[in-house]
Amino acid sequence: MNMSGLSFDALPSINIPFRYFLISPIFVIFTALFIMYSGPDVWFSRWHPSMFAITHGFTLGFITTVMMGALFQIFPVACGTGFPKVNLVADFSFVLHSLGTFCLMLNFAWPDPIIKTLSIIFLICGFGIYICAVIWTLMKKLSQGVVILGIRLGVIAFVIVILLGVSLQLGVFYGDKNITNLHVLWGGFGWIGLLIMAVSFQIIPMFHVAPDFPRVISKSIPFLIIILLLLASFLRDTPTHLITFLLMINSIYSISVLYVVSKRKRKIPDVTIQYWQLASIAILILFFLFCFGKYFLPDDIMKKQTLLGGAIFIYFYLVSIIQGMLLKIIPFLSYTHLQQRSLMNFEVMALLPNMHDFINKKQAAFLFKLHMTTGVCLVFTILYPYVSWLFGCLLLMEFSGLLFLMLKAVSLYKSSSDKINHLLVNPS
Repeated sequence: MNMSGLSFDALPSINIPFRYFLISPIFVIFTALFIMYSGPDVWFSRWHPSMFAITHGFTLGFITTVMMGALFQIFPVACGTGFPKVNLVADFSFVLHSLGTFCLMLNFAWPDPIIKTLSIIFLICGFGIYICAVIWTLMKKLSQGVVILGIRLGVIAFVIVILLGVSLQLGVFYGDKNITNLHVLWGGFGWIGLLIMAVSFQIIPMFHVAPDFPRVISKSIPFLIIILLLLASFLRDTPTHLITFLLMINSIYSISVLYVVSKRKRKIPDVTIQYWQLASIAILILFFLFCFGKYFLPDDIMKKQTLLGGAIFIYFYLVSIIQGMLLKIIPFLSYTHLQQRSLMNFEVMALLPNMHDFINKKQAAFLFKLHMTTGVCLVFTILYPYVSWLFGCLLLMEFSGLLFLMLKAVSLYKSSSDKINHLLVNPS
């Protein structure tokens, strides 16, 4: 594992990222239950209010929650400096973000002016506290590497996503579907997409003993994405070919991911690699769908191109990467935090569990297969909405399984931590 240039001296309490990680699958579990309750009507249009609730269950409830938690750890490691008043920022932003996300999903499903107002207040305050802390940290004199560059561009996109989302909720652009499309593009390709890229430039070479990404990829692609998103923002209607260009750039990135992981020195089976490969192939399929789909696919499928494309992008690309990173980051953080407390005492070092003990490999591999099956069922649900109940059941199983694995890892961390504390207080 290559960790050169990284600093682990300013790590915040592990409880901070873990609280974000643990609540993230709970939002998808609620989403799965809602899918089973809602029935097939939701899947006939991307503009159905309940579809907004489902979409935000994934994007705001799962993906954004994980990324917010991860940044608390990424900043001290990659930047050498952490958030200001980290415990205070984490406490307030976590509670407000969680309440705001739940209220937003609830309001989409069952509109209510009080719940809507609460969702706006909670999310503005939660995001406001978090963004201010991030900006304060990024304004420091940091290294100008590709990771920091990607994070900075991702945070800019995050601010734009929040402004667009709040404006839509306040009715400033009532009925303007182009603003909704911009909100989606800045969120998917900007905030989440750029942050995933920035993190991947560090963690894929680090965790998998792989070569660095080509400099032309890591330095130019984030800027190209921002330029295309800015161009989309100044056009009255978002043209299909602009989305195709965004997919093309992401396809180039995905090909580079496939290349880098293929050149890794350790060729041992790793489920996280499979998640990266699945996500990369999904982007290539998506590019094919938007570029050449009209020449090869039936009209019935092409009529649902946007909904199908959004589902593939969110589930097979974003969710795959986030889920795969969780299975790798949680054991790594658990081991690293325990190790940091044990370095000065060799007796304590003997109590450290193996990093692979935190999440069982066979169970993680089964989760990946379940993720693939659930994703295929999602595609069938969009084409044949009457099987939505099956998708809801599989989704419930998958994210209950993810939560179970995470809780097992946290339980092992806590028991190991208690043993280490006992030995440090009562040395033999």
